Amino acid sequence: MLLYEGRCIYFGPANAARQYFIDLGFDCPTRQTTADFLTAVTDPHERKARTGFEGRIPHTPKQFEEAFKTSAFYTTVEKQRVEYQDSVSERNPISHFKEAAKQVKQKHVSVKNPYTISFVGQVKALTIRQVQLTRGDMTSVISRYASNVIKAIIVGSVFFKLKADATGTFTRGGVLFFALLFNALISQAELPMAMQGRPILYKHKNFAMYRPSAFALAQICVDIPLITAQIILFAVVLYFMAGLQLEAGKWFLFCLILFLTALCMTAFFRMVSLKLHLRCSTPPCLHFPQKKNS
Repeated sequence: MLLYEGRCIYFGPANAARQYFIDLGFDCPTRQTTADFLTAVTDPHERKARTGFEGRIPHTPKQFEEAFKTSAFYTTVEKQRVEYQDSVSERNPISHFKEAAKQVKQKHVSVKNPYTISFVGQVKALTIRQVQLTRGDMTSVISRYASNVIKAIIVGSVFFKLKADATGTFTRGGVLFFALLFNALISQAELPMAMQGRPILYKHKNFAMYRPSAFALAQICVDIPLITAQIILFAVVLYFMAGLQLEAGKWFLFCLILFLTALCMTAFFRMVSLKLHLRCSTPPCLHFPQKKNS
């Protein structure tokens, strides 16, 4: 198809386009490629008429279109279009598509439901996909774990073997506060990743591929083992280097609080990314409505 300012001036086989415009009266140099020749036809400064066709070749897009409509290519195209429409009306592909979509759906999914699988199936499929994405970016995961261990060693060496009497009470509170704050703020790494993934999420939602809630649950399912490993590595180093109470129950409670904090803050920063994305993608007039003149 060749367009000239929005008008179709040729539609047909690619190997016949060159000869079509030559027969129309345009001069094609011997060493000029077909693509360059077709481009030159639509340029008033490049096209040239053959000897004997001066003043007879079309010049405006409308003249090109009229010349094409009187050609045999246009007749062939119209004939093929009519035949295709007749075959479509006979075969009725819309009904076949609907039947195929019904067959793809799981048995326990409603026919009126636009999704082909159930909510549980969506969560399962998205969890597998999230695991694959995580495995494909193991560098960031390893660097995050290494950063946790290094910072735990640094802080643990600063507060190494705190005294168990009243003189170490305030310092122990500082160690606990740092452990809580660090694992809460490290979840900020989810902010840019969530911002980048929002357009894809909205596109998949519009295509009825899965529900956003299923995607959120799949992320949590993958976050649980990752955050658990992160907290255990951090807690093993800091807790015992700082000389906190060596009791299994208190150490597990320490890990549980850090785990819940990191998990909640991860969800919190994802929520912030959603708000930021909605604000950035919404026209300014929706945020600041203009006042009507009195």
